[in-house]
Amino acid sequence: MGYIRVPLDTNPSDLAQDVFDYINGQAPQWIPSEGNLDVWIIRAVAQMASELRDLATDVQDDIFRYFGATLVGLQPIDATAAQGNTTWYLNDSLGHTISAGTTVGIIDANNNVIPFQVANDVTVPNGSNQTQAGEVIIRAILPGAQGNALGGAGAAIQLIDVIDWVQRVELTGPTAGGADAEDDITYLNRLARYMQRLSLRPILPADFAAMTLDVDPVIQRAVCIDLYNPADHTTNNQRMVTIVAIDSAGNDVPQVVKNEIISYLQANREVNFIVNTMAPNYTTVSVTTTIHVATGYDTTSVNNAVIGAINNYLSPATWGQDPSILEASIVESWIDIPKVYFNEVITLISNVAGVDRVISLTLNGGTVDISLTTPASLTKPGTVTVTDA
Repeated sequence: MGYIRVPLDTNPSDLAQDVFDYINGQAPQWIPSEGNLDVWIIRAVAQMASELRDLATDVQDDIFRYFGATLVGLQPIDATAAQGNTTWYLNDSLGHTISAGTTVGIIDANNNVIPFQVANDVTVPNGSNQTQAGEVIIRAILPGAQGNALGGAGAAIQLIDVIDWVQRVELTGPTAGGADAEDDITYLNRLARYMQRLSLRPILPADFAAMTLDVDPVIQRAVCIDLYNPADHTTNNQRMVTIVAIDSAGNDVPQVVKNEIISYLQANREVNFIVNTMAPNYTTVSVTTTIHVATGYDTTSVNNAVIGAINNYLSPATWGQDPSILEASIVESWIDIPKVYFNEVITLISNVAGVDRVISLTLNGGTVDISLTTPASLTKPGTVTVTDA
């Protein structure tokens, strides 16, 4: 079954007649007269309603086109430009460069000039008065099938950008390769066929993690560790994955939810695939820092802001969120980051409003990166001490 558009009558006369019929149903003696104000008003409103329905007809196509391109990943086919191969003959042998973007024109069957542009720079060396046969590629300025089948072998084409050292330009064959953009109905029919073939089976680790979010509302984030067996900590187990899920506070989900995860994924997985679950590996990180508060800022407020920034940074609820995802869905992303980087904590503190500079910093008593327990690493803030110098 293809795409079915919701039918909307957009004819203003039909819409006006619907109003007339409604009024007749309420007042059978009423007769619409073209000279009356009420009929003028009805026809004016029907015209506006017709325009709105035209927009609504387009919107439903736009919505599904956006859905297919962004959520499903099935891209509409864009228009492509026709191109041709040309040979250029020069008036001299001094050496010249035919620049990309130089415009030429080919006359179609209706005597219209269809503009093309040179695709790439082509250099004619000193001592030669022509290019290699077909060396100069020209491409239609307007993409689409209208640029196809123009000219032929030996056909002369016009120079729109006049170049005094060019004698003539010839095609080596008709232009080809242009294609019109896929219209809405064609694309949406293709999307409908594509959706009918989709399987709910998870294939990639990211598929397992994404499907885990559908199991239970308590699950806020999940990560899938491919080939990992939590029973013996081996990492080379074919057709095996391990799921780690946490709630909105970054806590391990209850065992009953883990059982739900296994049941759901096992029911949808490929044959002979093994799904495990495990708890995250938490590492507590204590931070001690001395800062200099900028002039004009309250020391206590700035110190508290630094403490809050560090606690948020190290919270298991936020650790590992993908910084490249800017939408609200960022709360569901989880990248397994294996270290707390010393320099990143310095940058974090320095970016707090009111901090002039960081004077000293230790993480768990040291001045190096903190390696986290893997896999499924999460941090927890330990003691956070901030002093002003």
